[in-house]
This record gives sequence, C-alpha cells and structure tokens, in this order.
Amino acid sequence: MGRHLATAGEIHRAADILTQGGLVVMPTETVYGLAADALNPSALEQVFLLKGRPHFDPLIAHVHGWDQLAQIATVRSQLARRLADQFWPGPLTLVLPKRKAAPDLLTSGLPTVAVRAPSHPVAQKLLRAFGKPIAAPSANRFGRISPTTPDHVREEFGDSTPYLLEGGSCAQGIESTIVRVCDGRPEVLRLGSLPVEALEEFLGQRVRVATRSVLKHPDAPGMLKHHYAPATPLEILPENWRASCHVPQSIAPGLLTYGTSLTTFSGPQVTIGTRGITQAARELFAALRTLDTSGCSKIYAERAPDTGLGRAINDRLTRASHS
Repeated sequence: MGRHLATAGEIHRAADILTQGGLVVMPTETVYGLAADALNPSALEQVFLLKGRPHFDPLIAHVHGWDQLAQIATVRSQLARRLADQFWPGPLTLVLPKRKAAPDLLTSGLPTVAVRAPSHPVAQKLLRAFGKPIAAPSANRFGRISPTTPDHVREEFGDSTPYLLEGGSCAQGIESTIVRVCDGRPEVLRLGSLPVEALEEFLGQRVRVATRSVLKHPDAPGMLKHHYAPATPLEILPENWRASCHVPQSIAPGLLTYGTSLTTFSGPQVTIGTRGITQAARELFAALRTLDTSGCSKIYAERAPDTGLGRAINDRLTRASHS
C-alpha cells in the first residue's frame, strides 16, 4: 500500500494506554482521531482539555461490532439497523438512544450518543485489542482543520502529541456523515464522506438534510457554524468568478481551486480534484493546511459541484469561512 501501518505491538501499547485512562491518536478512513476510553469520564476530560473543545459539543464513539455498540447505545429503529448493516464499517455515524453507561461528557448531556464503526484496519485492530468503545474526535485544536496525515497531527500538537498510531494518509479525507432517525425518517445532521445520494439509493426514499447550524448546544458533533477553519481568513468565491478569472483584491491572497488551476494567478495556489470529486475530498484539508502556512493574508476558495461529495466539501468551506 506504500504506507506505514502501526504494528501489532504498537496497537497493543496504544490499547494499554487507553486502559490506563490515557490518550492516543488513531487513524480512521476519514481523519485522524484523538482517542480515549469512551466510558471513562476522566479520559474524556483530557480530550476536551487538549483540543480546547467546549463541553457542549458531543463526541463520536467508535465501535467494533454490535457487542461494543451495546455497551453504550440501543438500536430501537429498524431503519437505523438497516443503515448500520449496509454502511458499517464505514463513514456513517448514527445518533442512537444512549445507555446509562455512556458518560454525560461523551454525549454533552444529550439522551443520544453518536456512534460509528470505522473501516480503517488500524482503528479496527485497536478497537478489538481495547475491547470497548473509543471516543475519537478529530486530532486537532478545536475548530481548526482536521488532520489527514500523521504529520498534520504532529504539526497541530507538537510536543503535546499523544502516542500516535501510523496509518498513512486517510482514504476519505472528510469526516463521517451523521444521520439521526426520527419517527422512522432519516435526517442527515452533518454532511460527510458518505454521500446523501448513496443513502437515498439504498433506502429508496428522499433523505432530509438539516439546514440548521448552531453556535452552542448542537444535537450532534460537527453542527457548529464555525469549524474546520484555517487561521488565515477564508472567503468563498462567487459561482461566476471563472468567467472573468478574477480573484478579489487582497494583500498577498492565496487560492484554492477545484479541477483546474488559474494560470493567470501568481500567488500561492492549490488545486484539488484534478482527477475527480473523490480525490478532491481526500485532498481538501491538506490543501487548506498548505495555504494556511503559505504566508498569504487571505484564502479565496472555489466551491465544488454541489452534488455527492461536493456537498460535503462545500459544507466544510462554508464553516471554515464563517466568522
């Protein structure tokens, strides 16, 4: 595969650290996660402290199989069970009724818990070795760009980086799609690596996408207005900007383009998706990090086509641009 994967010994060491209430960093197919024992409130508190994450923003619990899921959640909806059977392991997070064992820190006091089964082999092996659900929000400072490589994590936390399991570059590159089932109807709370169209094709029905975003007290992770953001201000370009190939005037601007680059632009420029939308999703966060460290004073970003994975890309750009 051309990448280093954590060894069995490293995975067992990480499981020991989790057992002792410590933190580790684990790869998933979406982004790298800051992992802790999902049933240990003191371990969860360390996650909030290291990330600088507010306690009102719940975490996602990662599981391996139905036995681990049953430790923290119940599946009362037949539709939710069908979704899990079809899309797990993979980038689908389900919002489910929680069990008493799920700490309030995990759920931010909500009666529900967000759960998913990652497909990355290292994450699966760590979950099996640990034997319990693992909480793992993205391994970055709160609100910043999610990490998709080990180097991104090290850049983010420096000497404070917990024990890190290597897993190469994340195959998906954008966080999971979060779905809640209410009264037998599915609702996407966060767009992600599993396109809405895939859900609709499987279910044979339209799937509602929540349009609300909040400043505080979200119903699930990833619903805050300002998130996934570089330190450099970001502005989304208007849809017709290519007609004039004009980038708004700014001192030392940077440019994020989709599909093809702008040859007349002389500043820092990163183009994603030259081979399609799947590649664009995988490259998005790395591209934002590159521009964020390029010395530009402002990043101008081109939107992706607003279908399939493009909707998730545009969602991340919108949240990154919200001030």
